[in-house]
Amino acid sequence: NSNDSLQAGLSNAPNETLKVIGPYEIIRRIGQGGMGTVYLAQHQALRKQVAIKLLPDRAFPQEEHRARFRREVQTAGLLNHSLIVNATDAGVCDTTHYLVMEYIDGLDLSRIVR
Repeated sequence: NSNDSLQAGLSNAPNETLKVIGPYEIIRRIGQGGMGTVYLAQHQALRKQVAIKLLPDRAFPQEEHRARFRREVQTAGLLNHSLIVNATDAGVCDTTHYLVMEYIDGLDLSRIVR
C-alpha cells in the first residue's frame, strides 16, 4: 500500500527529498517520538519550511492510538504562546495522519536537557 512505500522510502534515504504528504514535500527526518516521526518538510506553494509529524497507520493500527493523536492535534491547535512551537495544519493523507508545526532550526529539547 502507499503508506508502506512512504515509510520504506523515508527510512531508506533520510537526507533526500522523498515524498509528498498533502501540500508538503518531505526533506529529511529530524526526530522520533512515541507517537511518530518528525520530518523537515516544505510547503510546496508557500516554499516555507515546517516540521511535520507523521503517525503511520501501520505502526498504530488501533483506534485508541489514532484518537490519542487526534487529541494531541486538537491540543496543539489551542496553544498560542511565544515560547511554544505553533501547530499550523493537520490532516490525513492516504492512511498517514500528520501534524504540521513551525520549524525552528536549533537543538532539540532532549539535547538541551542532556
